[in-house]
Amino acid sequence: MWDLTYKLNVDAVFILETGVGGIGAVIRNDKGEVMAAMALPFARATSSKHAEIMAFLFGMKFARDAGFSSILIESDSQGVVNDVKKDEEESWASY
Repeated sequence: MWDLTYKLNVDAVFILETGVGGIGAVIRNDKGEVMAAMALPFARATSSKHAEIMAFLFGMKFARDAGFSSILIESDSQGVVNDVKKDEEESWASY
């Protein structure tokens, strides 16, 4: 499937009118078995991209806190992926 031992999938949902949403993360092993999962509600996102970045950051923290160090991270938000690849502070400064 993939070269690393674990894969972290992150995603978010966001309702523009209320700012309410949620984030989720799933960690799977190389056989696709769920090793750990989490979901959190939130009430202060300003955009769908903000929600996706929150999912990415909380997902990484969740993986680290759960003891996973070698992971491949996947997101369905191309904007977040591009910002992470830029590795520039201004990409993340507003979050």
